[in-house]
Amino acid sequence: MHFHFFLALIAMLLPLIVAIPERHSLAGLWQPIQNTSDPKVIELAEFAISEYNKNTTKKLAFESVVSGKFAHMSGTFYELVVAAKNESLPTPAENYGAHVWVLGFYQKLKFLGLDRCEIVLLYPIIS
Repeated sequence: MHFHFFLALIAMLLPLIVAIPERHSLAGLWQPIQNTSDPKVIELAEFAISEYNKNTTKKLAFESVVSGKFAHMSGTFYELVVAAKNESLPTPAENYGAHVWVLGFYQKLKFLGLDRCEIVLLYPIIS
């Protein structure tokens, strides 16, 4: 009896498993951002800088996205290396690691943090 139930279950689930389309980005795997000048990537970086500026006296001005990576996990996590300049000092831009989570269907942005970093390239781009 149990064997027949098991076979029936496999027979029902097998077409569903086979029908799942192949995805280019697998859940949980970090992938490099190929185009750091993509408007969506820049929007995420500017959002991170803006959120950081709300909670600190050191105000940063966004300059560019240096590199980044993303992973799909209950939304999409982005780790970006962002070049930003301290607005109150005449110093050159420094690199900051920005962490943003894009949640669900409505694309709600959640700021997870921004820290000064020395790492410029999260993934080497091989052409």
